[in-house]
Amino acid sequence: MTAVMKNWIDWQKEIKTTACLTDVMPNAFQLFTKQKPHQGGQLPTWAKPGQTTQLVVWLIDGLGYDQIEYALSHQLMPHLAQLFESQRGHLYPLHTVFPSMTPVALSSLLTGRSPVDHGILGQVIRYNGEMVNILHGPLPDTFTLSTPDVSKQAAEIGISYHAVLEHRLLKGPLTRILHPQTSCLETFMVASGLPVVTNSVLDDNDPGIIYLYWSGVDAINHVRGAYSPEWKSEIQSIDHWIKVFTTSHRKDTWLWITADHGHIPMAGGLPYWDLKAHLQWLPDVPPQVGTAIAIDVDNVADLREFLSQWSTIPIEIVSTMEMWKAGYFGNTKDSEVLSRIGSHLLMPTSGWSWLITANDRHNWSHGGMSASEMIVPWIELSLE
Repeated sequence: MTAVMKNWIDWQKEIKTTACLTDVMPNAFQLFTKQKPHQGGQLPTWAKPGQTTQLVVWLIDGLGYDQIEYALSHQLMPHLAQLFESQRGHLYPLHTVFPSMTPVALSSLLTGRSPVDHGILGQVIRYNGEMVNILHGPLPDTFTLSTPDVSKQAAEIGISYHAVLEHRLLKGPLTRILHPQTSCLETFMVASGLPVVTNSVLDDNDPGIIYLYWSGVDAINHVRGAYSPEWKSEIQSIDHWIKVFTTSHRKDTWLWITADHGHIPMAGGLPYWDLKAHLQWLPDVPPQVGTAIAIDVDNVADLREFLSQWSTIPIEIVSTMEMWKAGYFGNTKDSEVLSRIGSHLLMPTSGWSWLITANDRHNWSHGGMSASEMIVPWIELSLE
């Protein structure tokens, strides 16, 4: 058994969460239907099925559970703390998906399915013989999710679905993937417009779900790091926005706040271009799966020997098939989607990642399996 496999098994035993990010939307749909209960993890919601008019699902990119704990213990979110004290809301840890990175996790959130089901297993994947960058594109015309998106699922049960995004993301590749059939796309230009636009959508009083995405925490974490002065200012702003929402007094309306992943400080990066200079058979741009890269290799022993001499940082070579069987990418009987990333992952030790270009460096990052990356918050607040 490889070290990665052993760590994964130990990690699964240590997880003390009641549900996964993939369970958020299925639990949300339960509030609007009388269908049989969701068979996955049950969120400990106070909202009552059949008594919920509207639900806002607010995804704050990069906000790990440990960051919420820090913010509350350091009095950075006094309004949220007061809501918890007055029994208007509660906080629980939630398990995100592997790899813990934005395109993978958002696809899981907005389909209710695991990465191996919806087909987004990393930021850069193979598709019809080409490399596709999910975040930056360009996307092939035929590229879609392998499972129905949230807009289609909402329409099937007869409720409305709106998405509120930053204006710069309106025509981005990930928006096209996640919202191909969403007619109700709303945007805000600057941060102050986030609650304004969302409240405007709520004023329409259509029964249904509003998805709200915000990227500020993630952007700050990458460049400045969590707990930096800029991070603290951003967290205080989020607390203010929560106050705006929760003082609107909307009957039978709830706010769920969660995240796609957390962050850890980075010790350094491994230059892929130097590795390729020694191993010219490697692709120019490899599939990127979290902090790992994916390759096709037959002689694992020789590659392992080379890597031990090339780098002082431990790099483990792990079979993607073994990872799939162990449940890394979710539980499904179909392994065909693994062809999108390759036969093996090259996984550096925690705190290290591959640098594909010189611009890839981050002070903090994500995509591994530490608790700070894999455990995110789930907050439920009443807007009544």
